[in-house]
Amino acid sequence: MSQTSRYASAAEKQKAYRERKKQDETRLRLALALLEEAEKEAVTLLNTIKKQSDKHRFEIHVGRIGQYVSVVRDGYAFSSIQLMTMNHLIRTNRVTFVRKDWAMDFYHANG
Repeated sequence: MSQTSRYASAAEKQKAYRERKKQDETRLRLALALLEEAEKEAVTLLNTIKKQSDKHRFEIHVGRIGQYVSVVRDGYAFSSIQLMTMNHLIRTNRVTFVRKDWAMDFYHANG
């Protein structure tokens, strides 16, 4: 079906455009809200690590089976964060890849 025969009138074409634009705006608002949530969690985690780094050693473990993220302090599980937050930390270069084994990847916080 060609673009000209899809809509009976210019008004229908305009209405369809407005509906698509509204859907795009809704998706964009959702994506921005998720990014804001990931940023808040990342800042909280990095501030905690920064405050305690003189007394403790931190690692972030990302499990490849089941996709979980665990924050480890001195070899013991300390907390967990969302995978989305970890991806955000990686993409913004706030963590450094250290090594990988058969089950997980290991990261350290930058700074």
